[in-house]
Parts: sequence; structure tokens; C-alpha cells
Amino acid sequence: MMNVDYECNQKEEESKVVPKRSLKKFFLRNWQLGIKIVEIAICSLCVSLSFEPLRSVNHLHYINIILTTFEEYILINVVLVVSRMLGERTSYKTTTIFSILGAALHLVSAILLIVAKDVPRASPFLPPHHDMLIMLITAAAFSIINTVVFIVDAFFTFFTQQNF
Repeated sequence: MMNVDYECNQKEEESKVVPKRSLKKFFLRNWQLGIKIVEIAICSLCVSLSFEPLRSVNHLHYINIILTTFEEYILINVVLVVSRMLGERTSYKTTTIFSILGAALHLVSAILLIVAKDVPRASPFLPPHHDMLIMLITAAAFSIINTVVFIVDAFFTFFTQQNF
């Protein structure tokens, strides 16, 4: 009788063994989610770094293009991440198109941020605010970094053909 109980308990313990998942497999399954989170973070940095310098020198024509690009890609990527968390899958073709357009628009925004740095100030009598110039250059650098991230995202999404 005792032998039967021991065998029964041993079988229960064997069935409770959970297979270990490696960290590498986790990253390979969720690399798109990680890239989208990085894109959201970099877009947020770009918005926070470029808003005040552009507003202070009245570059309204640049603000429309630059901030719309950053804010819309924050919104697009947040919607993609939330839909992924809710279990909905987005086609790899759609996410590739979003990434290619994001790369192009972030490159245009970086160029406009660099041009906004060289446009004359609102008042020729006031000295330039060096901290504002540094913020514009930093926002342009982050925009170029985000362009590279979008290109990498588009490349790997298209060639792996994984739905997001």
C-alpha cells in the first residue's frame, strides 16, 4: 500500500515540473514589443527637448511638422502596443509601412531641427540661448537615432514576416 502511494506522489511531482524558458527565447518572441517601447521613449524625448526651443523663437511652421511627427508616432506605437497586449495581431506589412514612414518623417524632422537652429532669432538684439540650441541639437540627434531604430524595425519585421 505504501509503495502505491509513493508512486502516485512521484507521478504528481513529475507532472508539476514546469519547463524553463530561456531569456533568449523570451527576447526572440518579444523583440518587436521592445523596439516599439524604445521608439515611444525616444519620441517622448524628442517632444520634450524640441517644444520649448521651437516655441521660444516662433518657428510655428516647423512646430507643426516636427511635433506632429513625434506625437503621432507616440500615438501609433502606443495603439500597436496596447492592441498587442489585448491579444490582437497587426499584420507585418502594416507595421513595416508605419516603420518606413516613421523613419522618413523622423529624418525630415531632424533636418528641420537642424535648420531651426540656424534661423535668425526672434530678436536680433538678444543673445542666443545656448541651452535652447543644445536642446535643438540633442532633439535632432535623438530624431536621427529614432530614424535608425525605425529602419531596423522595418528591416527585421519585413524579413522575419512576424505579425506584431
